[in-house]
Amino acid sequence: MKYPMVGLILFLTTASVWAGTFSDNFNDGNMDGWTPFTFFPGQVAKSTWRIENGELIFEAIDTPIGFFIGESTWKNYTMRVKAKMVKHQYDVVWAEGLFSFIRINPNSPFNLYIFGIGTTGNARPISEEKRAYATFGQEGSAAFHHFEFEPFEWQLDTWYDLRITAKEDFFQFYINGALVLEYTDATHPTGGVGISVCCMRGTTVHYDDFSLTGDDVPDTVTAVDPQAKLATTWGKLKTAP
Repeated sequence: MKYPMVGLILFLTTASVWAGTFSDNFNDGNMDGWTPFTFFPGQVAKSTWRIENGELIFEAIDTPIGFFIGESTWKNYTMRVKAKMVKHQYDVVWAEGLFSFIRINPNSPFNLYIFGIGTTGNARPISEEKRAYATFGQEGSAAFHHFEFEPFEWQLDTWYDLRITAKEDFFQFYINGALVLEYTDATHPTGGVGISVCCMRGTTVHYDDFSLTGDDVPDTVTAVDPQAKLATTWGKLKTAP
């Protein structure tokens, strides 16, 4: 009877090593450990970000801007964040609004999945209708692919609890605990995660209480390969209140 107990202890110990949660409530006023993100590096200076009252604020000017974190090998996880738009401008070129992205490969920023709320431009069909949507980018193409959406009557100055689960090639997008989109695609099998705003002058988004949970996510401060483009030395792990 001793051996099963030993096996259970070893299993629980191993599980605690490989499963964890990273969280950031932005209360320390910096983005240590995060890496800036944009599809067009030369445009970063045109868009702005800041932290006020423990909230990360993006203001887009002509390009998506955001931050990502994680490893190129991460696969199955759940990302959660609070978000609100305080200003929105429709545009026929972009899928305008706030979005979270997963499975990002920053060696080629177009390789990622996007889940967002807003209006849709070049992610067909073009519409000023308020929507929740999912799409992905792929290296070698400036267009987005496999676009899916559901009507969602978002409001300005309203906080939304966004949650994305990624398991193999199956993704689920929840808003305020309600499932709004299920999405299946195998184009990008692994990658990091992030939060962003898109894309026209003045579109402004606030984020708070970010968390990421998964088998590959560390619970503690982790140093990673500084030579890898995806790698980043994580700052102090913060726990949401």
